[in-house]
Amino acid sequence: MVTGINTISFMLPVYIACAGFAILLGAATSFALEPFAHNAGTASALLGCIQMMGASLFSMAINSATLYSYWLLAAMMLFWGALTGYGVFRHTRQQTTSALATDLR
Repeated sequence: MVTGINTISFMLPVYIACAGFAILLGAATSFALEPFAHNAGTASALLGCIQMMGASLFSMAINSATLYSYWLLAAMMLFWGALTGYGVFRHTRQQTTSALATDLR
């Protein structure tokens, strides 16, 4: 049994995560589906399926671990947040580089 956890210490990280999801998910989805405008419905359904399958696999992995699940959840969120940040950085850098190459022509 974990002691020292109250409602605020549990719900504050959940609130921060939900706020981050609400801010980023719309833009991320539109950027992910941008190349597939001609098949928007199919691409959206596939994206939703991949998100749900990934979430279920990660929740099974977290729940089957022997450590406290909230530490694993925090580690998983930090890992995927860092990976997403790296992907955004690479994409932005690639777009900037290709724009500069186009301008130099």
